[in-house]
Amino acid sequence: MTVLSLGVVRGLAAQIVGTGLGMGLVVLVRVLMGLHAWEAEPATVVGAMLGTILFMIGVGSMNDWFRWTKGEDTPIHHGAAEDKPSWTRYFGVDYSHKVIGIQYGVLAIILLLVGGSIAGIFRVELAEAGRQFLDPAIFNTMIGMHGWGMIISILLGIAAFSNYLVPLLIGASDMAFPRLNAWAFWIMIICNSVVPLLFLFKRFRTSIFWLFTVSILVNVGMWFERFVIIVTSLAHDFLPYAWGNYRPSPVELMILVGSFAWFFLLFLLFSKHLPSISMTEVKELLPPPEEEKAK
Repeated sequence: MTVLSLGVVRGLAAQIVGTGLGMGLVVLVRVLMGLHAWEAEPATVVGAMLGTILFMIGVGSMNDWFRWTKGEDTPIHHGAAEDKPSWTRYFGVDYSHKVIGIQYGVLAIILLLVGGSIAGIFRVELAEAGRQFLDPAIFNTMIGMHGWGMIISILLGIAAFSNYLVPLLIGASDMAFPRLNAWAFWIMIICNSVVPLLFLFKRFRTSIFWLFTVSILVNVGMWFERFVIIVTSLAHDFLPYAWGNYRPSPVELMILVGSFAWFFLLFLLFSKHLPSISMTEVKELLPPPEEEKAK
């Protein structure tokens, strides 16, 4: 067994190659158009998009779908390959609900540690009035990233328990849609765990285009989290005779559309009448403590 036999290693290698190819493609097109060869923003966007696609292919999340297009049979196989130890299942695509549940759980713990560490840093900054060691922009970014890490880690924890326990509780062999269930985990890693890290760089967190792009990708990842929690659970009822694929009714679809409409209406009303105020700006407006005045 080699390191490249691990799915996550192949995925990361493919992502690096895809990112380089995407950036090179942008440079080539710009040169052919007679423009300056390097422009960071379009090169980064195309590189990130192509890198994400190749990561999903390299990790093996689409292998069965590619085989379908060639007319090959793709029976669900649980367990590691014959020539690999069992622990390799946790570092690649596996259709077992227990393996996927453990993958979600471990990732949730990692994000909890990251979010907690960030919280500890900015709380040390707030220990005394006035600026201590963090730049105001970095401080605001860390506040947002702490919230991102905490919220997503809780959702991942719910997905972990759902994947691991629901089939055991209802006596099923696996979750519904096992291939899509596994694919959702890996696309969620990119959209919810890697893409938001772009906000560490000032260029991305101060650009309207990048704020919009990252928010859309995070929503894609969180949609698949909800898919794992809700759809795969509703697909199997507790009564065996009622098992079948879940399909939303027209009423449920109207409730979904209406909930989106209410959310955007209330969000716009909130933004108009209770605009957000940066914590750093509030802190800068506070009068200095008496000790500093005396100095």
